[in-house]
Amino acid sequence: MIDRARAWAGLLVENFSIPGVVIGIYTILGSENNKRFDLLVAWVFLVYGLFALFYASYDSYVYLIQTILAFSLWIGLSIDGFISYMMGRWHKAGWILFPLLILFFILRINSAVPKVNASNDDRAELFGQLVFDTVPEKAMIFTKDDNTTFALWYFHFAAEKRLDTNIIAEGLLKFDWYRQSLRTTYPSLRIPEIPNLAPYTLINQNPDRPFCFIEYPETIKINCSRFMN
Repeated sequence: MIDRARAWAGLLVENFSIPGVVIGIYTILGSENNKRFDLLVAWVFLVYGLFALFYASYDSYVYLIQTILAFSLWIGLSIDGFISYMMGRWHKAGWILFPLLILFFILRINSAVPKVNASNDDRAELFGQLVFDTVPEKAMIFTKDDNTTFALWYFHFAAEKRLDTNIIAEGLLKFDWYRQSLRTTYPSLRIPEIPNLAPYTLINQNPDRPFCFIEYPETIKINCSRFMN
């Protein structure tokens, strides 16, 4: 939990820098804005922040997007208050503050774009090609993580690659709605009416099909086999 809290704070610093965090905290502590607005923003900030903190998932940090957006509102209110204060005391302050603000955004965009630009990231494409070049015909492909599942779903359903195979998200087999979805998507697959369906139960029901377990946490792992009586 301590590590999660440290990472949570680190994301705020990474997105807003230390001066930005200080400005946001100043707004929280000394805000004289609409109290109802402040409460709504604080609610979003705390609820999503605590959910990301306690949600036991490696990618729970994505729920901090709303928290970061809420914090950005506080920073914006501080900047607005500062500009209004300076303009009230010195009418030409805008001629200095406005170019500085534009320069700040240009510098931030220049530093942020390389971090989010995925145009040269072909890992998912290479992964999908490797999997479908490797797995045997009519294989049941069990995926263990979101990266693997979403990548193979794209190749299988959108790009229509290897339609002879079945992509099965192992972690969703316990849900009735997902098992029904599999029956609709793959009518030739025998899926028993069993709560909390386990992968090997499904494998036993389809002994004529080879099966593969695939995951991609850091390195690609592809394990394929056939049912043995």
